[in-house]
Amino acid sequence: MGVNTDRTHSSEGNHEGFIIAGIAWQESLLQAYRNYLLITQSIFLAVDVGLLSAQASAKTLIEKLIFGVPFLVIFLLGVATLKYLNGAIKERSKAVDWWQRRLLKFENIRDGFGHFVAFRIAKEHGFNPPDVEGHQLDTSEIERLLRAETPKARKVFGLFVPGFGILWIVLLLSALITL
Repeated sequence: MGVNTDRTHSSEGNHEGFIIAGIAWQESLLQAYRNYLLITQSIFLAVDVGLLSAQASAKTLIEKLIFGVPFLVIFLLGVATLKYLNGAIKERSKAVDWWQRRLLKFENIRDGFGHFVAFRIAKEHGFNPPDVEGHQLDTSEIERLLRAETPKARKVFGLFVPGFGILWIVLLLSALITL
């Protein structure tokens, strides 16, 4: 009565595959939300710049209002979209982190070291990993590998939200000046 190791390894492979699929699923949603934010903000800003230009070149107060009211509507829609999509992106980032943490812990328990653990350590050290492979990580080391300030792409994408916010403020001030 021996243990069927093929079944155990198969089960672990399925578990790892499920975790990797979870990461891919959440990462794809995160990228979709980021793309949607960039596209919607770009469109709303372009439309509002056109309306601002028309408002600035208008001669009478009635003409200025004709362009100013749609400008205000697009402005409010753009700012609201920015706010809500930023919240969705933050939530999706947390979900990606959760799945990645789960994979790190799984690999750490199963092998002591797996490909994702090795990748995260290499990334942490500028892809010049120290000789740490071969020992199990403790919880604090796993958390350090997934700390929020580590992913450089998140820092860059994180700048888009305040950047768009500043653009919206500049547009609103420009619209008020041209009245």
